[in-house]
Amino acid sequence: MIYLTSLFIRLDNGKGRRDIADCHQLHRTIMSAFVALQSDTARKDQNILYRVMTDGGLRARVFVQSNAKPDLAAWEAKPHLVLEKRSGPGYLEIKNPREIFRSGRLLSFDLLTCPTKKTGGATKEQRLKGERANSRRVGLADSGSRIAWLQEKAQKGGFSLLSVSECGKQVVAGTKPGGMRITHSAVRFTGVLKIEDGLDFVETLEKGIGAGKAHGLGLLMVSRYNHY
Repeated sequence: MIYLTSLFIRLDNGKGRRDIADCHQLHRTIMSAFVALQSDTARKDQNILYRVMTDGGLRARVFVQSNAKPDLAAWEAKPHLVLEKRSGPGYLEIKNPREIFRSGRLLSFDLLTCPTKKTGGATKEQRLKGERANSRRVGLADSGSRIAWLQEKAQKGGFSLLSVSECGKQVVAGTKPGGMRITHSAVRFTGVLKIEDGLDFVETLEKGIGAGKAHGLGLLMVSRYNHY
């Protein structure tokens, strides 16, 4: 089961501007609709992903995807949020994603993600013994390596890239309690994909791609591909 919800953040409201400026605050706002799941692993356990879209106007749009049903009343209670209700309960419910995303289907995609590689790798045994720290992620510097990274993710994720291009970069930043800074160097990819393995693709769709999933990255947004 996948739930898709669309929200608007009012940028004429101080809390709305705060959420857009601080990815940790926005994460907390998104997670407020999943209060029954509050735990350190709730976002990961229920594959809660979101994507912010801005156009320079007085509202920013946020798409939220999850395996758990959101408590829409929690969002509606916040004066800086507006729930987009086109029909029904306010969210789109995909009951059988494996029936929709079958092998061979072509889809247009839009992805904001953080292409990285690990450095200073250590085995689990070394980490447990304190001999070496966990790997550190560093961003990929050039477009060719970033697209190769996405192609590798696609191969492992049940799809292939028929076309792909970079459509700009974005810095996603915020501050955790205690003053720890968060900074993600994100890249937007768009193009056309082909589903090679429906089961693997649905898992990729649910889990997202790349680092920074708690902060608005990794949501693979797909739509019907119209080649005419």
